[in-house]
Amino acid sequence: VTGVQTCALPIFFPAAVRLVASREELHAALPAADSLVVESFSVGAAELALAPRLRFIHQFGTRADGIDLAACAQRGVAVKTQRRRTNVAVAEHTLALILGLARRFGTIANCVTAEQLAARGFDCRPYDTRHTGANNYGRIGGLRVIRGLTLGLLGIGEVAREVVPLARAFGLEVCYHSRRRLAPAAEAALGVRYCDYEALFAQSDIVSLHVPLSAATRGLVGEIGRAHV
Repeated sequence: VTGVQTCALPIFFPAAVRLVASREELHAALPAADSLVVESFSVGAAELALAPRLRFIHQFGTRADGIDLAACAQRGVAVKTQRRRTNVAVAEHTLALILGLARRFGTIANCVTAEQLAARGFDCRPYDTRHTGANNYGRIGGLRVIRGLTLGLLGIGEVAREVVPLARAFGLEVCYHSRRRLAPAAEAALGVRYCDYEALFAQSDIVSLHVPLSAATRGLVGEIGRAHV
């Protein structure tokens, strides 16, 4: 930046950054590490014992479930988390898709005039506005208001937890199913209720999947889920 003098920070810069792809590589790098950035690797007493210089752990994400916070506190190792903007963007996109389906945007995009509506097969007849509003003048069936509906979340990871407050702001009730149920305090803080897999589909008007695609999750929504759709 013009006019700004740069200088080295003696305790942070310059720094050597080492990327590791396995737990073995992590363990090999820990003895020389002053700080550690993790996403999916867990850090416990065994890792701390290998890292006498470690002073700071940064969790890339808001969930530090894999970090032994008590052990870190005992060692004087600070732990910080980061809310990922990508997760926020995905959550917003989830709400956009829900609204798009409820309002049938895919069907009625670029369909405004009487001629365009008629070409799509809609019966565009003006309402008598003395007795009713002129909303949905195209007589488009199947449009839904999402307030009061139930959103079922399959998975309750970081993205799903970003979806919850957005959904509740639109008046949706939120239930979820996950392999590991949240603690009651966490459910209360989020404003969600737990249900089993079948109940999620039976009770939800909308189901949104928030699990990573893997061999374990491929085909997760099978005949049981489809039977309730």
